[in-house]
Amino acid sequence: MRLLRDALAAGRVASTATEAFQDGELLGRLPQGECGFHGLVDGGSGCRVEAAIGWEGLAHSCRQFPRLLLADAQGWHQSLSVWCGTAAALVVNDDRPLPNFLSFDHILTDPRVHVEGLDARAAWPPLLRPGVLAGLDGYDAWERAVLTQYLARVGQGVSLSSALLAIVDFTEAVRAWSAPDEALPALILARSQPSGAMAWAPEGPFDDDASFISFDLIERIPTAWRPAHWPDGLTDPTHDDRPLTRARAEFALCRYLGTRLVASWVAYQGGGLRSVAASVMACYALAVEALASRAEHAPTIGHMTDSIRATDWLVLHLLDRQDWASWCSQVEDHGNATRLRSWVAAADRRLNDLPWPSPTASSPAS
Repeated sequence: MRLLRDALAAGRVASTATEAFQDGELLGRLPQGECGFHGLVDGGSGCRVEAAIGWEGLAHSCRQFPRLLLADAQGWHQSLSVWCGTAAALVVNDDRPLPNFLSFDHILTDPRVHVEGLDARAAWPPLLRPGVLAGLDGYDAWERAVLTQYLARVGQGVSLSSALLAIVDFTEAVRAWSAPDEALPALILARSQPSGAMAWAPEGPFDDDASFISFDLIERIPTAWRPAHWPDGLTDPTHDDRPLTRARAEFALCRYLGTRLVASWVAYQGGGLRSVAASVMACYALAVEALASRAEHAPTIGHMTDSIRATDWLVLHLLDRQDWASWCSQVEDHGNATRLRSWVAAADRRLNDLPWPSPTASSPAS
């Protein structure tokens, strides 16, 4: 930071901020919220600080964002915050299969990256349920099954809501394990093979509207930076008017939910597997709520991109991470996972009500 202060004082780095310093503190954001050091660099847009004095002059947050890092006894794990517009565009527009997109764990970081995250290397392994450890192998087997046996099948004759309901049922079956049974990883492997097609068959009726999630979470944000009109308020909305089909939306949402599962801090800060599943289902409901609020007419790629960005803005950046994990862990006290199923059902109903374009409309890859 001193390197940046000296460069600013010497005029080597231009800032569009009205005041570079105030009360001895460096200000990098303009009144509208955008970064004061972002501008034209070598004919394109970029960071003036990095262009002028190199990555050594960047703040730690800039050197890490949008990476989300977790260190445990197995090594480093990495995911992305899609509050970053570039990361969100990758989720929405990239056509690589889900497992390839999520090959983040055990990362090798380059020198320009500031490595900082949740350090769980000396912590107990994730919980299966309150009072019972899943163990590193058990949690890894569950996470891998969710990614490869459930989410990876979305778009292959399986709807996203059907896959999410199946994940809830699978998690509940794993969560019931007790020590005299077979080893937990073996049980997970046996239970992770979906029998037949995953069909949309919720146990119901479900009357809960998942929109309460956003209200509940926003109330937990300190007043000073609580958004007045979430999901509005993103400083640089995405301008992409290409039509978004239902199938493409489900694929993008599926990939986004994968980023919320990999390297999840809720695994260590929460109360068990149901808590981690709740974090995924809640993000699904939030992203769909944000999409429905933006897509008064036919949904677009821009609507989808900003919806997942707004969701991560809320759960990863406005909320304290422990508050988020504690909120997700409330479901551990319930006798079953009905609330999670309600969120999925409510989100599916909202998707059904959107005015989708025809399946032949142009896709993100076109």
